[in-house]
Formats: sequence, structure tokens, C-alpha cells
Amino acid sequence: IAKSGENLHQALLPMKAALSAIPALHLDQEASRLVRHGGKPRVAGSWPDGQVLQMIDTNGDLIGIGSFDEEQSGLRPRIVFAPGE
Repeated sequence: IAKSGENLHQALLPMKAALSAIPALHLDQEASRLVRHGGKPRVAGSWPDGQVLQMIDTNGDLIGIGSFDEEQSGLRPRIVFAPGE
């Protein structure tokens, strides 16, 4: 990057852009709280078992990546980006 003269900020993609191919699930406040504290919220919707999903909070912020657990109709957080509240 330094050799090409590019600014580091121009070379990096925002997290949401890098994950744009992954479907997004918008969580309500309680589900977001559960995710931030390691919980597995139940969610409405139907995806294939194991479907990877972006977890978006009520502010529109990406708080993590999870997978849909068909048996429990719930979300299994895999990576959480946001600190607990």
C-alpha cells in the first residue's frame, strides 16, 4: 500500500461490504442483548439449517456472524464483534 501511494482507508472495505454476500438478520433489542452476552436467541424466519447470517442490531450495526439452528428455530452466534452492554 505504501509503495502504491494509496491511503490505508481507501484500501480497506467496510465490514458490511466485505460480508455483503451473507444474508442479514435484523435482531430486536432483546435478541441483540442475548447475542452480546453469548445467548442463542430464537428468531422468526426460515433458512436452511446451518445458514450463515449477519447479525444486525436495532441501530443497523453488524454485531456478529451466526448460523441458523433449524431444530431450535434459533440463532447460534459464531463470532460476536460488539462488546456486551
